[in-house]
Amino acid sequence: MPTLSKRGKSWQLNWRIDGQRFRKSLGAIPEHEAKLKLLAKEVEIKTGQCILPTGLLFRNFKEEYLAWYVVEYPDSYYRVEQIIRQHLEPVFELMPIDTINKRHAQQYAHDRLKTGAKRSTINKELRTLKAFINKALEWDMIENHKLRKLKQLQEFDSKPPHFYTSDELERLYQWSPYHWHWWRFMVNTGVRRKEALQIDRKRDIGSDAIRIISSESARTKSAKWREVPLSESALMAIERFGKKEKYLFPRVNLGSVSRAFSTCAARAELEGSLHSLRHSFCTHLVMNGTPLRIVQALAGHAKYSTTEKYAHADPSKTMDYGINL
Repeated sequence: MPTLSKRGKSWQLNWRIDGQRFRKSLGAIPEHEAKLKLLAKEVEIKTGQCILPTGLLFRNFKEEYLAWYVVEYPDSYYRVEQIIRQHLEPVFELMPIDTINKRHAQQYAHDRLKTGAKRSTINKELRTLKAFINKALEWDMIENHKLRKLKQLQEFDSKPPHFYTSDELERLYQWSPYHWHWWRFMVNTGVRRKEALQIDRKRDIGSDAIRIISSESARTKSAKWREVPLSESALMAIERFGKKEKYLFPRVNLGSVSRAFSTCAARAELEGSLHSLRHSFCTHLVMNGTPLRIVQALAGHAKYSTTEKYAHADPSKTMDYGINL
């Protein structure tokens, strides 16, 4: 059973779970409040239900969480920040985060469905909410939470990643007089836009392969480096870049690369986004007979399940692990 102790003016709550000892400082609070927290802990240990919230509001933890996230996962920070600020915060802003339960999450999902949001989008938002609360638990800012076994919405949409055929890529190059070498390089190496902007000519480009390096200042999404063979088309594209600069790509921001691609794709009357080039890299590898495990290594996928999305492509009998688009 939990017990109370006192050091100076500060109360401490002590308890054991499975032989492990825990201790929490309650601060200099009145004795009746300390006894109330003792009673609440007894109920929690017996029933697993936290009846007294910590008082840590969603909005008060938001900035601390985002400050940590931008350092740990800079590549996905923009999307997570958007989810938290635009969707989660308006709903959960004034709620203690350890009181958010499955009913709240289900109502949130129901309301988002009514706005026309896709189930896959809502599931990502629910995963973000759970990760948000899990981090508060990990940092001992809350003692428990009620979304440990949060059920995702069933997703009905299933389609292969969008990719470009060889003919479509040729059309893209023709309608990209100033940027064709950008797109040819990216589709033949599968690099993400941020990875492309970090490629150092001397450090990363070899005679027959390119190294995608992960560092503290410019990490890859999986936080692991990889090596990708350079096809004739990739080498052709590299020759078109300026040769005096340290980096292969000019010093532009990420949004500029995406906007340039959108403009070129619209001229060529092609659908898709800049990321479709990376999808094309993976899809054509599979179509050329490359085993999925090798595609995973070349693309730098942290999870094999990501690579499995390209298994729909019918493999040919050739085992050339490169592509030449």
